[in-house]
Amino acid sequence: MSMGRTTKRMKRRSRSASIPYVTKSDHARTPQRRAGAPDSSFEYECLSLFYEILAEAGLPKARLLEVSNSAIGRLKDSQRSWNAADLGYFQRLPHVVSLWHLLTEYVDAEYVHSKARPRKLKLTAAGNEPSLYGLIRRVFPKENPQDVLKTLRRVGAVRRSGEFWLPTARTLVFKKPQVARLGILNEIRNFLRTAKSNLTRREKLLQRSVFNPAVPTRQLHSVNAKEKVDADRFLILRDADLTSEQQAALAGEPVAGIGIGTYAYRDTPLITGRSAMRRGSGRKKKRIR
Repeated sequence: MSMGRTTKRMKRRSRSASIPYVTKSDHARTPQRRAGAPDSSFEYECLSLFYEILAEAGLPKARLLEVSNSAIGRLKDSQRSWNAADLGYFQRLPHVVSLWHLLTEYVDAEYVHSKARPRKLKLTAAGNEPSLYGLIRRVFPKENPQDVLKTLRRVGAVRRSGEFWLPTARTLVFKKPQVARLGILNEIRNFLRTAKSNLTRREKLLQRSVFNPAVPTRQLHSVNAKEKVDADRFLILRDADLTSEQQAALAGEPVAGIGIGTYAYRDTPLITGRSAMRRGSGRKKKRIR
């Protein structure tokens, strides 16, 4: 057997094995857009929101096109198959773990805000007894709970204890790059939506940040560790608040998805020169005598 044949076979195996997280049914795939129909795809929304903000900030369309073409020219096609339905799927997946810690029937303590310990759950249970499949159906009513469980296992969200199941942690963090990218894309789109809404609507959504330009690099590790602890506490409280609002919803009333995200960044200044806003209009100020 030649090395070339072996390489091709390995590539084929790699591609087929690279999409194990979601069972791809025909209805879940990204729909094909009809000719002349408006593009409502995830990728169009993300890019158009970003381009619009850049253009409104003063970046000429010609420069925007030049940079876009240059950036695209450096890219290589991925071995993975693009399926926008995965984005919504993985955005909802952590909610299974959240409800497991928050709803009274799934914990061994009082309702939200207490240090609740999640109960061990069987896959199925008689009557109104809580079960893992019942919990999954709360978040994914149209999905096969067996398929969702496979995904939860693959991302390390649950573990088995005899005939029972337990969550592995209070929060679900996607560690594998192929899944983490989906979370990153969701966060980018969510932030751009918030930014656009705050630029155009009277009612503003939460958008706050802090920045310090001169933190010693020797402190970066300790600062990052403290930020993670504080962020976990904050998000768990907000998660509990949102879940209590969800539980108080009236039958049949309109609902919407609400999320809160936190992140940190390290700035490497790339732009030098004086800000155009600081320079002013260029007119000479009149002397006051």
